[in-house]
Amino acid sequence: MFPQHLDTFTWTDGWPTFYTNWARHEPITNLSRCVTVDVTDGAWHTKDCVDPFPFICKYTNESVPTPDPPVTGYCPDDRWQDLNGGYCYLFSNDTKTWDEANRACLQQMSNLASIHSHDEMKLLKLYMDYY
Repeated sequence: MFPQHLDTFTWTDGWPTFYTNWARHEPITNLSRCVTVDVTDGAWHTKDCVDPFPFICKYTNESVPTPDPPVTGYCPDDRWQDLNGGYCYLFSNDTKTWDEANRACLQQMSNLASIHSHDEMKLLKLYMDYY
């Protein structure tokens, strides 16, 4: 997620926001804030966009936007994880700024992960615990 206006955030892949998981006292809204996921509890935190963090790319071959995730899909190659949620995810422990992470995902024909339900957040959190 990245700030679109002073008080709103949008997904880089163009999907509407159906779900949020903000931590207590979040989001902090200003133009230099991007969003990270806390690996301990899955809560979302705003951070400065130039600070480096690990990142997750998300790939789908479905049209954007649709209200429900796709039932089936395929992963581009074996680096991607199919978590049985209809999408493929590429997890990276490399730390990058938001711009660098966004560019890395775009180079993989994907976007920074957008999260649209509590179930999807649980899938990602479960994988992050073991990654």
